[in-house]
Amino acid sequence: MPLPDQAILDSHGLPFRYFDPLTAGSSGEERLEHLRFQMAGAAHVEPTDRNLRDFGVTSSTWLLDTLVFISGEMPALKMSRTAALISASPQDHYVLEINPSSGQELDADGRRVRTTGSQVVIKDLLRPQVVSFSAGRAISVLLPRAEVDALLPDTFDLHGVVLQGASATMLHSYLMSFDKQIPGMSTAEAVGAKNATLHLLAASLSPSFKSLGLARPALHGGLLQQAKRHIEAHLNEADLDAETLCRHLHVSRSTLYRVFEPLGGVSAYVRERRLAKVHALLTAPQGSQGRQYLARIASDIGFSSASHFSRAFREQYGYSPMEARRLHPSRRASAPAKSSPSATTGRFRFGEWTFR
Repeated sequence: MPLPDQAILDSHGLPFRYFDPLTAGSSGEERLEHLRFQMAGAAHVEPTDRNLRDFGVTSSTWLLDTLVFISGEMPALKMSRTAALISASPQDHYVLEINPSSGQELDADGRRVRTTGSQVVIKDLLRPQVVSFSAGRAISVLLPRAEVDALLPDTFDLHGVVLQGASATMLHSYLMSFDKQIPGMSTAEAVGAKNATLHLLAASLSPSFKSLGLARPALHGGLLQQAKRHIEAHLNEADLDAETLCRHLHVSRSTLYRVFEPLGGVSAYVRERRLAKVHALLTAPQGSQGRQYLARIASDIGFSSASHFSRAFREQYGYSPMEARRLHPSRRASAPAKSSPSATTGRFRFGEWTFR
């Protein structure tokens, strides 16, 4: 979900609102397919009710500084975020979720969690997860990992933690009131609301700091980010591998493998980032890069041969590099249209969870 252009933010300030009817279409089947398309970069979606006649989703999304608040009406769904999706679209965020009607059932990377409608659960978007919930209202709040971790006394594994205590109750009530409060907020109040959410979250977590569930070593978030930055800066180098990363980061191979395990491993992550870079080259506007020869691209991006590159590309995207070049330029998503000075809405593909 891309943030709006800076020019639009400058003209409107914060909070900034997106709105999109996520399931446009005349039939339930069409609305389901539209939702799957919108969510393709974030999660696999399956309805738990076979009767799709009334299937539909509406959602409003607000940007409050670096916090993203999403509220909508959802049908009964099962949503899965797999290691493959995480590798293809990694978002370094935590998400707070509330399902007021009936709570949710969550498989947090192998740990079963059940929440009620009065509870808030925190999930890590870099970890595999499967969530099931009944039809009704759903609230999600996305927070950058660095801002959450900065308020905690140590690094903790927060994935699947159900918040407890009086502060958690206050946080639940606070987030439930956002829909009514956000439209009247000033820019300063929007930033303050983000900060208040972070501090209430930290207070909600503090009773659990000594529990065994939180004492497990967390994914080394800082180490992972250092590794990802190094990978992005050296994608063209043929010797970019686990050994090179270990030397650069001064860590053991076992530590590096543990950090990259949720992303499918070091080699898989490097390959997918290389292919993503190639995909961007092939689908760029004609004339911006000149004619790009596939063999040269494969060599420049670190693949040993054009055939190896083509096979890997098809495995990741489901079509060949030539098909990507031929078909995708006409299908590129356009930038958000600039609206009138009084407007505060925009549209986005809900599943494009990429933050600038």
